Amino acid sequence: MNTRVLKKDPSFAAKLHSFIGSPLLTQHGVVLGVELQTRRVVMFDPPKMQEEGIIHSPVIWVFGQKRYGKSSLLKTLLCRLPALQVGFHRVTGELLMPSWRAHGEKPESGKESEYQAVSDAQAALTFNMETASINLYDSRMGMSMADFVMTTVGVCEMISGKRPLPGYQVPAIQVAIWQMMRSDKLREAANPLILEQILSKLTAKDYEDYKRSGLDKLRGEKDDLDEELQEWLLRDSNVPDRQFRVDAAEASSLMGRLRDGEVGNLFGGERSLYDVLSHRAAHINWGDTNDKARTIIETLLMTIQKRAIRKNMLELIPNLDVGDELHSAMTNDKYITAQNAWIKEIRAYPSILVRATQYESDVTGAGDAGSERRNLARNMMLGTGIWFIGHIPANQPEQLDLYRQRGMSKQDINQLMNLTAGQFCIFIEGRAPLFFYNVLTPMEEQVAFTEGSNRQMTDRKPIETFKEIEQRIRAGDIIQVGKGQREV
Repeated sequence: MNTRVLKKDPSFAAKLHSFIGSPLLTQHGVVLGVELQTRRVVMFDPPKMQEEGIIHSPVIWVFGQKRYGKSSLLKTLLCRLPALQVGFHRVTGELLMPSWRAHGEKPESGKESEYQAVSDAQAALTFNMETASINLYDSRMGMSMADFVMTTVGVCEMISGKRPLPGYQVPAIQVAIWQMMRSDKLREAANPLILEQILSKLTAKDYEDYKRSGLDKLRGEKDDLDEELQEWLLRDSNVPDRQFRVDAAEASSLMGRLRDGEVGNLFGGERSLYDVLSHRAAHINWGDTNDKARTIIETLLMTIQKRAIRKNMLELIPNLDVGDELHSAMTNDKYITAQNAWIKEIRAYPSILVRATQYESDVTGAGDAGSERRNLARNMMLGTGIWFIGHIPANQPEQLDLYRQRGMSKQDINQLMNLTAGQFCIFIEGRAPLFFYNVLTPMEEQVAFTEGSNRQMTDRKPIETFKEIEQRIRAGDIIQVGKGQREV
């Protein structure tokens, strides 16, 4: 396990994770806040909720307007949920430490990522993507031939703006990946430049050689390909040499455009995503990274993790993965497809996936009505176990209608419109909504407040002392998310 030295005083980190100190504070989950109506302490334990069948998925979506405490809530979860993973292995006695990953945005003020302070306090390693230079084909990532084909086709589609790729570009990419992977020397040194060079020299004869020797390998991994690429595996017609050369050369030029910085300067170097995934705690600082480049990387991260689960490389899967402001990624079909596949995969693994944006329609409204993008985006919501919903203004009736359709009462809808900064509704299918306000410890206030919400939330009383919380837990003055919500 990769670790690093704390940037802040170690005592700060210890106080930041005060919930780890007492078993009583985590036996019902972690403290989330205070219920608005009864003032009971709200306890939250997603893994246990899934184990008991209260939720079908550890996927959480957080929706909230800017300046209403959405990012502060995400950082609170980042500080507290890892406490659920700390302990000792039942068989080996080995100390188990939580792992997490946070995706940080550059705030409107132009300063450092919103997640920099909370990451520094927890000894996370920060990866500044604006200055990174990633190798998409690093051998340590455990990716299959199918994974590399999917990645390369997706990259070329994003750069060219054409989906699907025209002509014989897809089979040309298959041939080039096969040639790169069958050579030990090329596989170890694999990078976009090598792939660009291979593509530039391909002929129809190379395709025929691939059909005889390499196609069966890819067919054996067909379950890792999307339906569109699986269709190519069924084609066995003769390929005209001239057209194949032209299309392979076009695919080569697309890889060249990737290296030349058309989607930012994120590709073409030796930095590996394995370095990101293998750290116990990692803060991915996206800054002003090009949207296309970010989508490529996030899609690849999900692909690698899906492969890691199947190959039992579980050290690459974090216990908690938090990502904010995902509305821009929802314009990309490859991202939505990968996110859907990842949500299905992660439901069988004890990892909590938290995603956030301003409105649910940022997700469900992706693409045109009836389009594949719209259907995939809606499927992402079907894979969600828990919704956190912040203030929804009255001038957003389409947002309110989403929750009316899910069975929220008129009183619940009115309360959504009246929520203030730091107040949220927890919604779980088949349960009555739970309204609470997020309260922070004094230590959390130093790292979790954002510029937008701090002025509205600093007048709120900090969380009670831990001794008082323990007394309230002993007295049963708590409500557990899920179990404590009335079935409807």
